[in-house]
Amino acid sequence: MKIFIKLLLSAYFSLFLFTSYLHAKPPSKNVIHEPISAEVTYIIDGDTFSGKVLLKDNIQIPVRVRFMNIDAPELHGECESEIIWANKSRDRLGELIPVGSSVILTGVKDDKYIGRIDAYVLDESGRDIGEIMIRENMARRYGGGKRAGWCD
Repeated sequence: MKIFIKLLLSAYFSLFLFTSYLHAKPPSKNVIHEPISAEVTYIIDGDTFSGKVLLKDNIQIPVRVRFMNIDAPELHGECESEIIWANKSRDRLGELIPVGSSVILTGVKDDKYIGRIDAYVLDESGRDIGEIMIRENMARRYGGGKRAGWCD
């Protein structure tokens, strides 16, 4: 029965993301305001990680999380400098929220990519990880729209 409920919730969550993606040309207004617990499972780059969202009754939904407020250099960047900084940024994010650690997601909304959500990310002590990445020059503040380049 638990497996059925888990599959049903996973399908519902995926359908929610998929239908929101299909019908939302402007940025989504679907926002979950309550904090959501998640476990970090993999650091993708300096502004995205994979995790398991923890729901009631120990139900876990795998999801990719992009930080709402930052933009980090891309691992497949346009120049050598961007790629070097992208690796440093990814490594620093891995230090701040290591695999297996718990985080709190706030302001969660669906992303333009299916299977990914946008959120503000806090560590277990309540520190805003995006703000730390900005303060340490591992990322830039980002509010949507066209990204600025990382190469001179």
